[in-house]
Amino acid sequence: MPNLIAHLVLFLWPLVAVVLFRTQPPERALVWTILGSYLFLPVRPVFDFPMVPSIDKAVIASLAALAGVLIVRKGWALQEAVAGPVAVVPAARGATVYSRYSRQRPVEEPAQGVAVATAPAAETAERIAPRGSAGLSAARGAGRPERRLLPGTWVAALVLLGAIGMMGTTLTNGEPVPAGPYFLPAMQVYDMLSVVAGLGLSLIPFFLGWRYLGTPTGQRAILLAFALGGLLYAPLMLIEVRLSPQLNVWLYGFFPHSFLQHMRGGGFRPIVFLSHGLWVAIFMAMAILSSLALWRLTPTGLRPFDRLRWLVLAGVLLVVLLLAKTLGAFMITVALGVVVLFGGRRLVMLVAAGVAALVILYPMARGAGLVPLDTVMSLAESVSADRAGSFRFRLDNEDLLLARANEKALFGWGTWGRGFIYNEWGNRTSITDGSWIIVMNGFGWVGYLAQFGLLCVPLMRLAFQREVTPEAAFLAAVVAANLMDLIPNATLESITWLAAGAVAGSILPRGVAAARVAARRAPPARDGMPGGMPARRVSRS
Repeated sequence: MPNLIAHLVLFLWPLVAVVLFRTQPPERALVWTILGSYLFLPVRPVFDFPMVPSIDKAVIASLAALAGVLIVRKGWALQEAVAGPVAVVPAARGATVYSRYSRQRPVEEPAQGVAVATAPAAETAERIAPRGSAGLSAARGAGRPERRLLPGTWVAALVLLGAIGMMGTTLTNGEPVPAGPYFLPAMQVYDMLSVVAGLGLSLIPFFLGWRYLGTPTGQRAILLAFALGGLLYAPLMLIEVRLSPQLNVWLYGFFPHSFLQHMRGGGFRPIVFLSHGLWVAIFMAMAILSSLALWRLTPTGLRPFDRLRWLVLAGVLLVVLLLAKTLGAFMITVALGVVVLFGGRRLVMLVAAGVAALVILYPMARGAGLVPLDTVMSLAESVSADRAGSFRFRLDNEDLLLARANEKALFGWGTWGRGFIYNEWGNRTSITDGSWIIVMNGFGWVGYLAQFGLLCVPLMRLAFQREVTPEAAFLAAVVAANLMDLIPNATLESITWLAAGAVAGSILPRGVAAARVAARRAPPARDGMPGGMPARRVSRS
């Protein structure tokens, strides 16, 4: 049972968020409000109030982050407007470059050039536009697009699809379901409202990432936070590998899962403060990929250690992940790590988009027998009989639950465990592991496409976009790692939504993309600036 400390830290987390937003840059404060809660707050304490969804650490952190960004929103928007684009003209090696993403801090560039102070984004776009009304109107949208807190276009369409799916689920599940000698209740309007409210709360990190972290600054903040989060977790994991998973018991007074599942290979699988060791493993995989991405993003002209430290960190975290005895996360790390380490930007995006496409189509492929399960089973048997048995158990349960889900394929069985399998005594005999089967069973294809569409569509759309920053490409690979783990495990958490939202924020509206193409076709440069604008050099004072 959770102790007093477990409840106290949940109550105090909004104060931690206040401190973060008052002392840190807004992107960093937003990311650490979500990530810090996920990594260090207890998973079991939940506050149940009448007529509202259950409030756990994810909801508390999401609401605290939302309040924080709403408070600093005006100042944040002002910084974005004043910063504007920065042009670069040739300069000597070692000159100081002021970037719009450096927040008034000089960045040392090896031999690129010095930055030129320009007008705000909208004004600059208008001044460099090609002659004619068409070029002028296109250029007015060439800056960073202004976004409301609530999105439009495809994001809103998927959210609306999810809401329609919830209504359909409620309307098609108005009858009780027998479960042995008992009956599970029919879904009522109250259940629909509760599910919609819960889904809305879980999507807050996605909207915050979409609105405020869709820039290279925000995406780099996520990569940096994931890497440092892995560094903070590494010694805690090593303690539990050696002494058994006890940190949560020592600090919060309870163990969040089955202890037997964390005894593996004559040792222990660490759990730290998350709900299961599998959650720890996939987060470490994301931390390793983030470290490799930061190694690729760090300029080569800086001090050698500034770049090498990320590669060293990735190696250390990989060793810790190997000691955690989780084969699936290790294989995901190796497969995507090679792409992040050696692949170009376009290759990284194509791989991430391919993973997203496979994940969103997985239920169809699984039902049609197109997934090579026998090959995967043979691979598991070659590693360990225990792993092969665990994998076979998962497959058997997936087959049962998928057959059950196909009985109500469009809208699913809803809540109250109505879609599970029960024996004649009313005991549940089916086990749900992967997020995909949980969503398919409960909310059908409509709910699945809406929820997984928000996670997968950004990666697929970004692959077809001409202008993709390296930060967006590498963050998409990190999200792809989590998407791969959603097939065997239910590791869909607030940090997943936050990172996916930041990737979605990189997708340019068609008008903005066309305007940038028009800006590139502007008249030849004069005096160092496109369109004939005189350059104003900025040097050290």
